[in-house]
Amino acid sequence: MAASQPQMSRHQLIQGRVFSTAKNIPSSYFSSSTTKLSSKPGASALRSSLGFRSLRPRRILSLNASLPTERRAMVIDKDTPWGERRIAPILMPTCQPDQVLIEVHAASVNALDWFIANIIGKVPPFIRQGPYVPGKDVSGVVVQVGSQVNDFKVGDSVFGMTGFSLSAAAGAVSPEKLASGAYAEYTTLTASEASLVPAGLSHCEAASLPLVLLTAWMALVQTARIQPEAKVLILGGSGGVGTLAIQLAKKYCQAGTVAVTCSADSAELVRSLGADVVIDYKTCKFEEVLKGENYDVVVDAVGYDSKCSRSAEVLDPNKGMLVDLIGPPAIGYLRRSQRADGVVKYAMQLLKYGKLVRYKLVGVAPNGEALRAVAKLVGSGEIKPVIEREFQGLEQVEDAFKLSKSGRAHGKIVIKMK
Repeated sequence: MAASQPQMSRHQLIQGRVFSTAKNIPSSYFSSSTTKLSSKPGASALRSSLGFRSLRPRRILSLNASLPTERRAMVIDKDTPWGERRIAPILMPTCQPDQVLIEVHAASVNALDWFIANIIGKVPPFIRQGPYVPGKDVSGVVVQVGSQVNDFKVGDSVFGMTGFSLSAAAGAVSPEKLASGAYAEYTTLTASEASLVPAGLSHCEAASLPLVLLTAWMALVQTARIQPEAKVLILGGSGGVGTLAIQLAKKYCQAGTVAVTCSADSAELVRSLGADVVIDYKTCKFEEVLKGENYDVVVDAVGYDSKCSRSAEVLDPNKGMLVDLIGPPAIGYLRRSQRADGVVKYAMQLLKYGKLVRYKLVGVAPNGEALRAVAKLVGSGEIKPVIEREFQGLEQVEDAFKLSKSGRAHGKIVIKMK
């Protein structure tokens, strides 16, 4: 009997493993056909008898001229029962001129993934347009390069955000975009929104980063513009966004004090990431512990009730800012138990405390420049991915969703595909 895979311990800070591109490309990718090259003068045909090193020129467009015509994926389509998802073969995506086609080695789970999938799953099957593939975070190996792409080449290990987002729902969404999610054997990434996987980082570690890292970046760097020695309070410090936000605030923004709320069993984890003040939300109210401390920024990553009034107690009255990553309680997908009148209460808080709290509601979008900037810190070990658990393959995505919905995951949940 084969030995079972070792289980990852809870709250483990994953140490990176050196990734060798040559060793992680399946031999099946190499075909007997001649590799396609650029039409630039001087480009010569490379024959399959040459080794892997011969596949280094930038303008190689495909690792194998005979890539499969289908891929397995988690889908919601017209053949999927209402409210469900299934694993099925669908067509391979077309690599557009500004994209790279990757073989997916790992993906991760965000609350946004199952939230959007639940919404689309409740669309009547007979009016669904093409297959929808969930999943935002992805890491894999480039097998095809678009004609306009100069920053990546076949064989590169890359990671980033892909797939459909709610921000696109107001406009026309192409079938290709709907089917470009991470829970598939192959998918596409827009090259300008991707980054090379830092040396020493596994695909699982890389896949755990994009959405939460970019959310923390949007909150702390682009919105709050945290300055050195600033005082930052993160509500929900042990979640996917919180664990990255602590490290980003301390290592990149050089904040003077980082306070967090979390449960008592997460205290050691968040302190190891750089938290200076840890508040057990089950036994203490953060506004009482930090009242009058004049914090510069409060980041709400969990959807606190009365967030405006409570934050006003701890923020600097002259420049303090509340950065909200969740929104009104009634629409915050992490707070399913909230009643519809939560929106009214939320609006009244903004009216009452608007003069005391500078309020910003922040979303997330792909940002290749930010991803590459923080990837350097990850590569140097200054920022560490925090992984709660690894699941194996598409068949375990539903189990990963259940763990995410439970709210008990500390750090990220990842799906190992290869």
